Formats: sequence, structure tokens, C-alpha cells
Amino acid sequence: MKRIIIAIIVLLTAIATLAQKDASKAVVNIITYDQAGNILRSGNGFFINAEGELLAPYSLMKGAYSAYAVGHKNDRYKVVRVCGASSLYDIVRLKTNAGSNVSFLPLIADSLQTPGEGAALLFVPYAATKKDTPRNEKITKVESFDGYRYYTTTVANDAKNFGCPLVNSEGKAIGIVQRNDKQGASTACALDVRFSDRLEPRATSALNSDLRELHIPRALPMSQSEALSFIYLLGNSDSLSAITALNDFIAAFPDNAEGYVNRATFYGLYNDILECENDFNTALQKANAEFPADAVHHNYSKVILQGYTMQNTGESSIWNLDKAVSEAQQAYAINPQPIYVLQEANCLFYKRNFCEAYDKFMQVNASPLKTAATFFSAARAAELCNGDSMLVLSLCDSTIANLSKPYSNSDAQYFFARAIYAERTGKYRQAVLDYNEYEKIVGPRNLNDLFYYRREQVEIKARMFQQALEDINSALSYRNENAPTYKVEEALIYLQAGMWDEAIGSSEQMLQAYPETADSYKIMGIAYGEKKQKAKALECLRKAKQMGDDTVDSFIAKYNK
Repeated sequence: MKRIIIAIIVLLTAIATLAQKDASKAVVNIITYDQAGNILRSGNGFFINAEGELLAPYSLMKGAYSAYAVGHKNDRYKVVRVCGASSLYDIVRLKTNAGSNVSFLPLIADSLQTPGEGAALLFVPYAATKKDTPRNEKITKVESFDGYRYYTTTVANDAKNFGCPLVNSEGKAIGIVQRNDKQGASTACALDVRFSDRLEPRATSALNSDLRELHIPRALPMSQSEALSFIYLLGNSDSLSAITALNDFIAAFPDNAEGYVNRATFYGLYNDILECENDFNTALQKANAEFPADAVHHNYSKVILQGYTMQNTGESSIWNLDKAVSEAQQAYAINPQPIYVLQEANCLFYKRNFCEAYDKFMQVNASPLKTAATFFSAARAAELCNGDSMLVLSLCDSTIANLSKPYSNSDAQYFFARAIYAERTGKYRQAVLDYNEYEKIVGPRNLNDLFYYRREQVEIKARMFQQALEDINSALSYRNENAPTYKVEEALIYLQAGMWDEAIGSSEQMLQAYPETADSYKIMGIAYGEKKQKAKALECLRKAKQMGDDTVDSFIAKYNK
């Protein structure tokens, strides 16, 4: 019997020793690098599944552009994706190219497997030397947070221990060792490894600020719908992250037409026409009820037009606008929707086929798709087609009528445009009202002297002299190089309003600052003349003529009688 007991003890010791060795194989040294390829930091982590995923401290990875995990036999694995991260809890979940070639530590699955105070666990360090072997440690305190556990341990509060696992008797990881930030703390803490469930890739990972601090591409969510949302939220501002996600999506869902359209759109953004065309052709082959062929043609047309407008090289553009028109027409032929007519109209406008574009815009305006923008596009096309100002003004009226109140900042452009057309057709008071609305929407703080000068010019035509004076004084308040022009304009307003003394006073102020201003002498001369002070009038007018103003001859003749 005694021999049997001894044999059992020996066997259990052998099994425990084997489990310790297997646990050690899962722990790795992680080396991170900056953008220039210089070593940023070095620390620990451990594999958690057969897919080559591992857990590590977030602080180790922050700011890294690349990273490698070095195993117990100096096997080197590249970190290829970031699955999730939390700076608050200092943990990151990473995917390497190790695949199933590594030993890993399975994680505890539920709260029933979490240890209590006093529990003995195996601490597994990275085996940098032969002395770095697993050792028994204890849990001295357990705290709960949001369904998880946070432990205080007997593990030394030393940087070489951070990122290493605590393992239970079943060989499962229960915690990842972390720095104890309490002042003077000699022992480390550990975070419940179940928290890593929160680090699974999700659609919202695209907006995660912690992940943005890591410059290694993010992993794609497993769900097709979430993966599409992730790509949409991610955008194209980081080209490496964008193309990685797009390639990952196509690899995961090779029969999804939308994936090819999204990647084609990316290639279009970077003027890679060949790859763009290849992906759109593949998308047409994969098109189905979920993403039909008309949507593919429509998106292709949009990409071509966007490429043309962004390149901004006119007729020498590498993008073919005839192809853009054709794709929009093919979309409409498959499914006659007004959105495809609008796309064709936009393409025709950039082809400078303004009359055809106008007809298409008006076709859209007769549909439920009509908006302020589509009416304004029709107005621009009409102006460039035949220049009928009254038609253009009428379309601007329709533009304004299709706006919703309260007006947004983007609506201001329509009032400004209608003011210009109203002025051209002699509707000066209408133009002033539109400029007033523009000012109200944009706000005076966002305007400059040129706006007030522009409105003042229209107000004079409308004989709204008081408003014109207020606007020219607003322009003068900016005190820039245009001040002399505005001061002369002020005197001219007084003159046109028949306020002779004010016109003279304003001109005198101008001459004190700028003595050689012929316009001021001319205005003073006319004002004196209208006051029947002919001698002074002729003196001022002759002075203006000496300074090169030949337009005063008729006034000299008038007041010399």
C-alpha cells in the first residue's frame, strides 16, 4: 500500500512538472518597434488559444507600429492584428501569425473558476534564463468590478513579471499580472483574464480611441454585418488599416459583392484604376439580391466621378467620364430609380454637357428624390446652358423652398447664390434680403469686410442709403488695406443720398489721411456744386482733374455757368 501511495505521489509530481513546462511554453517575450523600426519596449504576454492570439499589457503596445513575440525556443512570431484593447485596465488582445503551432493557456470560462483569498496559484514567468521557472504564489485579496475580479497577489511588483499569467491546478489561466500602482507596493496585482472577452473585435472597434494609439492593423469582427459596419466606420484616413480590413473582409467573405465594391472604392481613391476595375468586375459577377448589379454600376460611376473631381486635371484626367455616364445609365436600365438619373446628371455636368445635365436634374426634381441641392444643381446647369437669368432665379426660389427650418450653415450658400441672381435681374431689394439671411445663418463673426462692401453696393442700387452707410461702416471697422476705398464709398453714399455736408465732411476726413485722393476732391466738388457754392466746387473739381481724373469735365462745365 505504501508503495502505491508513493507511486501516485511521483506520478502527480511528474504531471504537475509537465503542466508547468507546458505553461512555460505559452509565455512569450514581446518586442515592440516604432515607425522607424527602433525598439520601443520589451515585455511579456501569453498565448490563449490555437489561433495564435495572446494577451499582453496595453502599455507595452502603445504607440507601436510593429511587434514580435519570441517563444521559449526563440521562435519569432509577428503580431499581425490587434483584436481589442483597454488602456484603463492595461490589457490588449493580439493576433500573431503563429497559428496552431504554439502551446497556449486556456482561460477560465466563468466566475465559479475564479480563486478566492488565500488560493494558491502557479505564477509562470517568461523563461529568459533557466532560473525563470514557474513558482507557487497566492491571492491575498479579491475585488469585484463589473462581473470580473481584480486580485492582489504575492508576486513581486517587478516589471519583468508584468504580462505573465497566473495558472490554476487545471492548467488554466485565471489572471494576467499587472503593476500595482499603490505607493510603495511590493507585490503585484492581476486582472481577471475573462475580461479579454470584451476585447473581441466589434464594429465599434473602428472608433476605439485606445486602438487608435496602436498602429498595427485591427482585426475584423467575425460577423459579416459587423465587419461591414467596421469598414464603414474605419474610413480611409489610415490607408494601411483600411486596405488591411478590406482584404480581410474579402478573405473571410469571398462571395460578398459589397466587399469588392468597398475595396474598389479604396483603389479609386488612390487612382489605381486597374485594381479598381478588376474589383468592380468581380463585384458584378458576385452581385445578388443583397447587393444587386445596379448598385455595383452606380457605385462604379460614383468612384469614376469622384476620381475625376479629386484629380482636378480637366480633360487630361485619367478617369473616363464617358464611362461614368455609361455606368449610371446601365444602373438605371436594370432598375429605373431617380438616384441613378441624378448620378448621370452629375456626370453630364462635369462633362460640360450642361443642357443634357439640366434635363436630367429636372427629371430628378419631378421625383420624390428632389431636394434643395438638386434644384440648385439644375440652376447651375441652366445658367451654363443658356444663361436665362430669370429661369435660374426661379430655380433658386425652388431651392430655397425645399430647405427646412431652422436653416443650417450649409444652407447659407443658397441664399448667397440667389442674391447674386436677384441682383443680375434688377431685384435689388430681394438680393439685400437674401444677403441679410445669409448673414443671419453664418453669423457676423464669420464674415469679413468684403461681404459688407458687397451688400452695400446692392443697397445703393436699391436706394437703401441708411443700410448702405451701416454696411460701409462695418467694412471700415476691419481696418485693412481696403479702408481708403471704403471711406470714399462712404462719402459717395452721402452724395447719392443728397446729404451734401456729410459728403464733404467724409471727404475731408479721407484727405487728412490720404491727401492725394482724386475721388475725394471730385465728391467734394459735386457736393459744393449742389450747395450752390460754385467757387469751392470748381476748386475741388480742378484739383481732381490735375490728379488725373478726366471724368470731372462735365461737372466743371456744369458749375462754371
